[in-house]
Order: sequence, then C-alpha cells, then structure tokens
Amino acid sequence: MAQSRALLFDSSVLIPIIRGEADEALFQRALRTGRARLSSVVMQELYAGARTRADKKNYDGISQAFVSRGYMVTPNHDDWILSGVLLARYQQQYGEVEPRDHIDDILIALCAVRANAVLVTENVTDMERWKKMLGRSGKAFRIQSVTR
Repeated sequence: MAQSRALLFDSSVLIPIIRGEADEALFQRALRTGRARLSSVVMQELYAGARTRADKKNYDGISQAFVSRGYMVTPNHDDWILSGVLLARYQQQYGEVEPRDHIDDILIALCAVRANAVLVTENVTDMERWKKMLGRSGKAFRIQSVTR
C-alpha cells in the first residue's frame, strides 16, 4: 500500500499547537507516520516569535529533528524569483498589496509544491489566493483546512 501524501504544516497551525490553543492530533499523527513536513519559512516565523530562551531552545529542537530526517523544505532561488513574479502579477490584476504581508505565504505554498505535500493551514483565504496564482504558473498543491 502506498504511503499517504506528506503534510506541510503552516505556522497558522503550529503556533496555536505550541501555545496549547489547538488540537495537535493531526500533527502528532503525521509525526508518527513520517508524513509531517516543515518549511524553513515557518521556522523563521517561529523563531521571530520566540520570547524566551526556552522558546528558542524548543525551536532549535524542532528544527534539528526535521532537518536530520530530511523533512525540512526550503525555498530555492527559483522559488524566491517566482514569489516576486506572482506578487507583481497579482498586483497588476487585483491591485496593490503589501509584499511583506504575503511573501512568506507564497514561499510556504511553494514549499508544499516542492515537497508534493498537502498544505495544512488555518489561513485558507490567503493560501487559496496563492494556490490559484501558482496554478496559473503550472504549480499545484492541495490545502487542508484546520480550525480551532
């Protein structure tokens, strides 16, 4: 039997889990079955929110565990270029957006494409926007919505 598709977890899912504000069953199940993936972009968002040395130490452990297993997905040069192209296209079609408010989402979506993973997120509205734009560029991924 073929293994199910990998699940790439967005920070909108991980942060509430880390804070004890969300059910972690899906994440734990994905960890146990080797399906969990993280983006280095999500790790950057986690580290940016670290408030204590203990937070940083926890994030170091998470990062090390995913990197050592080959489960960390990192945008490459082409992903960075495509994210800029997509932002420009989006603005041409729909009007101005603040790039810094969207670049991480696009890069996380591209990591899901790169890993052939389902993107698990609470941020469905934004991720659907970038899924549509990426689809026009021949890049496809699925979204799994989670709510608290």
